[in-house]
Amino acid sequence: MQQPYGTQPTWHQKLQRHLGSNPGTVILATLFFLVFAYVIWDLTSTLSTDNSPSSGAALNRLIALLGGLLGWALGILFAPFSAAEKEQFQGIAKVISAFVAGYLLSKAEVFFQLTLFPKDGSFPLMNWIRVGIFTASMLLGALTVFVHRLYAFRE
Repeated sequence: MQQPYGTQPTWHQKLQRHLGSNPGTVILATLFFLVFAYVIWDLTSTLSTDNSPSSGAALNRLIALLGGLLGWALGILFAPFSAAEKEQFQGIAKVISAFVAGYLLSKAEVFFQLTLFPKDGSFPLMNWIRVGIFTASMLLGALTVFVHRLYAFRE
């Protein structure tokens, strides 16, 4: 049965009731999250140099988890639900940015210099792979939470 022009089928209305005004965006974001999470999970073991519990895949997965959790927090910060939440997040962001700019970057510079740019001229491929895993996980977490907060859970 064909719907009159301008009306939505009942299945679309049900999806909107459960997933917000843009259910297609939410469903696609969730599907992409699942696909990319699987790819990252698979890469954490495939790209490890050794599969012992003390290093290799376990360390890669820890790095992916930390990146995903940081991305989750960033996704929440960038998509506040209300003006009050936005104001609260801006206060939190100021404190975090002061800490990151003042203390963490000064310590991180030495860490990055030693691990990513060693003085002996070697190229630490595994360290760069772990930077990629962390960055991909962070972006995946941030984008997924941002899209869901922006489209699925707003009134």
